[in-house]
Amino acid sequence: MAGMDDPHSSNGSPKVGENIQTSPKYPFAGESKDASLRTKRSLCRNILLYGSCRYSESGCMFRHDNPLLPQNSTPEPSISRKKLNAASASFQPKSTLSAKAASAAVFVPKTQEPPMFLSRDRTPLAISSSKNTINPYANPGILGADGMFSNDAYYTQQNQFKLTRYHLYNPQPSTLPTLRPYDRNVNDLFIEDNIREEIERNSEASRQTLHALPSVVSDYTSLSPLNKKLYRYKEDLGFNVWTYQATCTIDKNTYVLRRLQDCPNPVDSNTVKCLQRIFHPNIVTFYSGFNSDTFNDQSLILVYDYHPRCSTLTEMYFDGISAVDKSQTERIMPNEKELWNYMFQMAIAISHLHKNGLACNHLTPSRILVNREKRIRINSCADYELAVPVKPPLENRQQQDLKDFGRIIAKLATGSLDDDMSKAARHINHSYSRDFYKAVLFFISEEPVKKDIDSFFRDYAAHFLPVMDASFLENAAMERRLAQTIQHKRFFQILYKLMYITDCNDRPAVLPGFRDRKIYLLHLLRDYLFHQVDEEQCPLIDLCQVLTTLGKLDAGIGQSVALISRDELDCASVTYSELKAWLDDVFELEINL
Repeated sequence: MAGMDDPHSSNGSPKVGENIQTSPKYPFAGESKDASLRTKRSLCRNILLYGSCRYSESGCMFRHDNPLLPQNSTPEPSISRKKLNAASASFQPKSTLSAKAASAAVFVPKTQEPPMFLSRDRTPLAISSSKNTINPYANPGILGADGMFSNDAYYTQQNQFKLTRYHLYNPQPSTLPTLRPYDRNVNDLFIEDNIREEIERNSEASRQTLHALPSVVSDYTSLSPLNKKLYRYKEDLGFNVWTYQATCTIDKNTYVLRRLQDCPNPVDSNTVKCLQRIFHPNIVTFYSGFNSDTFNDQSLILVYDYHPRCSTLTEMYFDGISAVDKSQTERIMPNEKELWNYMFQMAIAISHLHKNGLACNHLTPSRILVNREKRIRINSCADYELAVPVKPPLENRQQQDLKDFGRIIAKLATGSLDDDMSKAARHINHSYSRDFYKAVLFFISEEPVKKDIDSFFRDYAAHFLPVMDASFLENAAMERRLAQTIQHKRFFQILYKLMYITDCNDRPAVLPGFRDRKIYLLHLLRDYLFHQVDEEQCPLIDLCQVLTTLGKLDAGIGQSVALISRDELDCASVTYSELKAWLDDVFELEINL
């Protein structure tokens, strides 16, 4: 620190050991004590420039504590500092503190000026300390990987992506209290949380886009890839298949575009019409097909119906199985009841295709879509029909569909992708019921006997009855849920009319001499719905009362209701039928003005 400035070497500066109050160089020093106090409060400029002062122990009158260091931290001892000598003389103050100075008020600065610089060991302003204790784990973006403050804290944080908040209502309590027959809970008036969240997630999934893809493909836009990996059908179709979701510019609905890369085959209109007639709850609906060069090649684009957030059987049960060890031991496989459910749904879908003169053509687990309610849908039924110009006879392809169907069930039952059906049959015989074993053996056997799916239905119809019962119960439960929300549209129409009238005629509702008595009563009706108070004049919120009143108003019953102004100076007794008639009349006049 050769360039360190000596605060006492400049002209007019006090010497070491010189009494500043009696020195003739400072005639005003003895007259005012504020100058010496101000000097002691001033920070030595060597501290500001070099971080330390070599004259701090030699009588430098300036302050040497570094305010940039944390107050609770203990500074490290300097290497050049002399060791403590026990024989050194103790410090003796020259003069005692006067009584006047002891009773002086504590100095409190009016304003705190920010420093002109930041030291490396200074806490940045963005994360300055406060009275509240800061938990560094509460905001991991401030701390780096080594526990030090990150440089990102000096910059304005960007808006982070926030997940959609599906919980629009308060969730149902874990233990419902015992309600009387006429009591209602708020959650009973609306759709269930799990169904609402499922619908919200499906809607959110259909709005995802990827800007790296072409913006427009024929009449479809906002493309987003769906397949997690590239499914190669070289052995079946001979083309790479890409799957996208897209929005149609005509009807604004979301569809699935299956792109067969480098497939120049023209689209057969007769085959397209035959495929468009297939409409079944267990088959993904096909809409149209066309050739496109938007992807810089001759691709065949096939348009299917979009079912959001569905998984294939491969993704659900066989993902992660290596090519060497094809057994599945960690993933939970379906039980026998679920397997009967899968068999029944796939069997009726295959039967529907066969009766309409079509075939599934190379049915694999990757073509079977499953939603969260175990609903089965056979996907991409038009790929083979339109991509392969020369096909084997229809009867042979239909028989192969039944064999592929049996292989899929056997793989699900064994939890293995091994194609050895004899080994799978032995496993099913030891692990499942006799009827299930015979049903699977009916499809995977290599006997030259012609297989008929109708005979399969006749022999094992008893196992399909629980599947049908579960479907009927689910439909009944869905109808009950829809019945709870059937009044939402009517309530919205009434609220829309009421708010439109009261907002377009926004006049003080306390004026009894309102020129239009009908509008004034509608103002009182709005106060009756949304501005009720209790005995202590506190706002009273009763959602059940609001919905009940709206239901009576929509029905127009003859029951009377007392409408009171906010100052309780005006009161009117009218019926709901009169209020409904006035509401419709005034609304019609307002929209026709």
